[in-house]
Amino acid sequence: MSTAEAKIRDEVRRAFEQGRGIQKAVRKITLKALTQGELDQNAIRRVTSEVVKGIREAASVQSTVAKEAVAEGIAGVDEALAHAAQALKLSLEEAAGRAGTFSREDLAKARDNLSRLEGDFLQVLRETARAGGSTVSAILEDLIKHAQASGTAVGRQLGQASALPGQMAEAGRAQFEAGVRAAMSSTALMARIASGVLTGIADTLDAKPRDRSR
Repeated sequence: MSTAEAKIRDEVRRAFEQGRGIQKAVRKITLKALTQGELDQNAIRRVTSEVVKGIREAASVQSTVAKEAVAEGIAGVDEALAHAAQALKLSLEEAAGRAGTFSREDLAKARDNLSRLEGDFLQVLRETARAGGSTVSAILEDLIKHAQASGTAVGRQLGQASALPGQMAEAGRAQFEAGVRAAMSSTALMARIASGVLTGIADTLDAKPRDRSR
């Protein structure tokens, strides 16, 4: 296990120990990890896996495993992935008018990353459930069944129109422009820029709404 992976699991464990606001804490942990590098399928799946493993481990050491706490943690991951979907969609929209900046392969890979988000999330849950203790595994299996029946936040985001709330869209576009200027000659340009867009989106989540009346 790398230092970064150990840090993710430790942060999740501390969120469970605090026992309050688990969903929000796990969402922030997941978003922070997703914005550390390129926002591509491998990175998204790796971060998702480490956070979910952290949830499994944190729940396993509790004297009483609370289904609600595990459900909150998984909901936090789901919410973070929905924001990743927003970042990828906004990046693709902005890139559409810049045909000379992005290669066809780069754009195709970004679309593929986007389309795989929900399936990879559910697959990580299945793999973690199989590797966990009986109680936590049963909880995860129940959550998987519920997700398959009722849908996930990331799945709903994939099915929605791409419009984002004003401040969130502004922040994302600003990061997109900054990414284009900073990484014009980079390979995997879309994945790098999408990570920056996600940073912009994440920064607005806990920010106070701006007063536009002035």
